[in-house]
Amino acid sequence: MRLEATYKITTPMFLAGAEQENAPELRPPSFKGLLCFWFRAVALPKLGNWKEVQKLEKELLGSTDQQSSFFLDLKIEEADKIRFSDFSNKFGLIYLGYGLFRGRSQRPYYRGNSTFTLRLLSKKRKIAEEAKVLLPLAMKALGLFGGAGARSRRGFGSLSLLSLSLDGREIWQAPTNVEELAASQREFLSTLGIKAAGGSKLPDYTAFSGQTKTWIGKTGENAFELLDEIGLELLHYRSYGEKENGKYTLPD
Repeated sequence: MRLEATYKITTPMFLAGAEQENAPELRPPSFKGLLCFWFRAVALPKLGNWKEVQKLEKELLGSTDQQSSFFLDLKIEEADKIRFSDFSNKFGLIYLGYGLFRGRSQRPYYRGNSTFTLRLLSKKRKIAEEAKVLLPLAMKALGLFGGAGARSRRGFGSLSLLSLSLDGREIWQAPTNVEELAASQREFLSTLGIKAAGGSKLPDYTAFSGQTKTWIGKTGENAFELLDEIGLELLHYRSYGEKENGKYTLPD
């Protein structure tokens, strides 16, 4: 079994190894952890309980006492590495990336438009049938909703899935507009057996469920500007910033 997923980095990604002050680095262990997170998120509605999810995760992706059934490889197709940048005029970005910026970035990062391919190749001839469904779903989830690196929950390191193939056959077409993106999300949730929000209890851990809701907010062509705008709104909501004549200012 061979899976290949190509992702595009759409917002600054602060991901590195031991020498994070010198250069950003895409590390296989980091994406192994992300794949495990999204695997658990998509597997629970399919398998029904944590014990079954845990059992299959150990079999496919390994654990501290069990080897993984797959080799994992990262290939950088196109990387735009930025050592330092001045963001002093983007209060929203600074607020969302607190610790990463002090007017200018404190760590090197991958700029948007960088692309890389994540590959999974099975070590065994026989793999659990669930793997052919759940592993592609985990890769889709990462590219529809996820990110990598520092402050990824604040919108940094956002990833977009460009292509996905299983055993050399393409099984994903990247959306080209908002309508197609919404359709992709609906199809994804439907594949998990989630038709509509409500009517079920919360899951035992962070996973997709009947309570899951997704929104597509404001759109645009510049991901930096959109992320900065989100940060400004959050800043204003928390009353740390003031809005005058349609613009935000930071307190002295």
